[in-house]
Amino acid sequence: MTSRLFVLAFFALPMLLGPAYGQNPSPTGALNGVDYTFQRMTATRTVDDRFDHGRITLVALVFKPLKNDRHEVVLVSHGSTGGQIYDPREPLSSSNFLDSQMRTMLLKRGYTLVLAERRGMAESTGTYAEECAYQAGKCTLAEARERGQPALEEALASTDAVWDQVVLKRLKPRDGKVIAYGGSRGGFLSLAFAAAHPDRVRAVLAVSPGWMSVADIWPADENALRLAWHTTRLEQMGSKFKGPTLWVYAARDPTYADAITRQFFAAYQKGGGQGEYVYIAEHSLPSGHQPAMALWKDSAARFFDALR
Repeated sequence: MTSRLFVLAFFALPMLLGPAYGQNPSPTGALNGVDYTFQRMTATRTVDDRFDHGRITLVALVFKPLKNDRHEVVLVSHGSTGGQIYDPREPLSSSNFLDSQMRTMLLKRGYTLVLAERRGMAESTGTYAEECAYQAGKCTLAEARERGQPALEEALASTDAVWDQVVLKRLKPRDGKVIAYGGSRGGFLSLAFAAAHPDRVRAVLAVSPGWMSVADIWPADENALRLAWHTTRLEQMGSKFKGPTLWVYAARDPTYADAITRQFFAAYQKGGGQGEYVYIAEHSLPSGHQPAMALWKDSAARFFDALR
């Protein structure tokens, strides 16, 4: 009798273990090989500057839905290293780009996701040229700010390469356009990409968008310069891209206070940009920077419903 019970328990074990054996639903709501497939694609750039000389390779992580494939692409841009508080060569996962709930929602709606690793980040080759390591005292706040415009141009060049070689040539989106999505610096980059190429972008979803922090820890005169840097460029962006945008911010964001985020959005509107500003005043997160989609899922659903 004992041996029979042991055999029954052995064969029942996979069912008790659940997700590892595929018996229970995925906690993220999407299954590789069932709901989507994954591919690692690459693009190249030739660079010649003080950092690199020659060809570099840019990696794009591509999630393609198997169900309800609408042949449309969401081009996702990651944020910064926060002044290189971590090494840009550290691995990036899909969670560095967007949270699992957002990824699942987009895949279930039939969007292909392209998560673009920019120059010098994670698996992409070349030197990370967007930031200097001011957190480690290797440059001043002023030097970090002065790198802002060339860094933005650098990020746009990497995004352009992924657009041309991965999105347009290999994925062939249905209308030749993408939805640009990003958090923090990636959100600001998504707005900038739309402004630089309004013919390539249908809409922009930006979560806590901003290029460099405007924070209480910096001197007032430095913050004033950083705020002016943002608002000048956002006004210009608003004059060039007229498609729909969704901006999401939350309380207790150590990078951008409530008043700063409203000035960002007002500058974009002043230039003629269209959009919806969503502010999450109540939440229990330790930081309001890039709040989880669960807090703004209704706004996200309305945004994507309107794009049908």
